[in-house]
Amino acid sequence: MRLAGVASRVLLSIVLTSWSAPVLAQSPTQSDFGTVSIRARPADAEILIDGERWVTPPDNDDKAAIVVHLAPGRHTIEVRASGRRTYSAIVEVRRGETTPVNVSLPPLEAAAATAPVAAPGGDVASGNSPVVEVPSTNDGFAIAPDFRVTRLNDRTTQFVGFYGGAVFAGQFLIGAGAYWEAGSSTDMWYAGPVLEWRIFGDRAIGLTAHGLAGYGQANDFTRAIAFGGHGRDVHGGRVFFHDEGFFVGEPELQLTARLTEYMRLHVGAGYRFTSSHTDRDGVSGSVSLQFGR
Repeated sequence: MRLAGVASRVLLSIVLTSWSAPVLAQSPTQSDFGTVSIRARPADAEILIDGERWVTPPDNDDKAAIVVHLAPGRHTIEVRASGRRTYSAIVEVRRGETTPVNVSLPPLEAAAATAPVAAPGGDVASGNSPVVEVPSTNDGFAIAPDFRVTRLNDRTTQFVGFYGGAVFAGQFLIGAGAYWEAGSSTDMWYAGPVLEWRIFGDRAIGLTAHGLAGYGQANDFTRAIAFGGHGRDVHGGRVFFHDEGFFVGEPELQLTARLTEYMRLHVGAGYRFTSSHTDRDGVSGSVSLQFGR
């Protein structure tokens, strides 16, 4: 009985000791987290991580970066500032690694032409700037076969030709054009620079101010088309001129129908001016199919 009592007291002492012993919980170490280093421009930009606002410490004069320890996984980072375009992205944080995020916010008026980009390892001060300029998609080239009708010395004359050039912002065309008389390519031709300004060019129906100013030549005439010649033949009292040069200008207003993204139909009406004193100026019309921007 005495031995049993001693054993009971020893067992009770062990149980009470185990209950009173403190339980030590293992606290997480820094290696259990990942790190995000955020550098933002402008320096007073507001930074939010998963909706929580973070600020630069007051003793950080250069405000170069904010370093935050985060649990591994995906986190949402947002950078915003007054008068600037807001940046928002999701980054993947890995245990024991530092993920740099560099953001430069463009002004709102420049937001259409630029976009902020944050990429791991990007450096705002180097050539790997996180602000990437987006080129305009409306620049390019255009070319158009053109058919023209005009009055030349009291008769209707047709010209065939083409024009084309570089297109800027989908609105201005700067190029050149050339035309030949439809009846015979040796009778008359002219060519010169072409300017075009598209009004409502992005709509299904628009207007275009189009013009050519150039130089031409009238050769080997068999009809009485006079430009004040270098030589002449007299037959039956009529004078025929040969190898005559002249300056020409053809401003016109065109109605434009947008058939596809890269094809437009132009129907125009204008007036033809020449440097000749004997050739009469006159109205002109045109139909062209423009391909490109």
